[in-house]
Amino acid sequence: MKTIQQEEYRKLNKALYDLEDILECMGVKEFTLSHDKHDMKIDPTADNIDTELLLSFCKNIAQIHAAKFGPRLAA
Repeated sequence: MKTIQQEEYRKLNKALYDLEDILECMGVKEFTLSHDKHDMKIDPTADNIDTELLLSFCKNIAQIHAAKFGPRLAA
């Protein structure tokens, strides 16, 4: 995994909190994105969930994460 600067980490951390707010509005209860774990839990009671959009969005986020930090390690 590449080493990132403290300022870069701060910006990434803020972006992830912003992303959490956006995903919550889209019906996502939990979203985990780390080097060794990617997980998403959707609220089944939320209205108008576009699962196709969510899955595409999360796939793109995972690709960005892999480009930044390297490919996900197999468990």
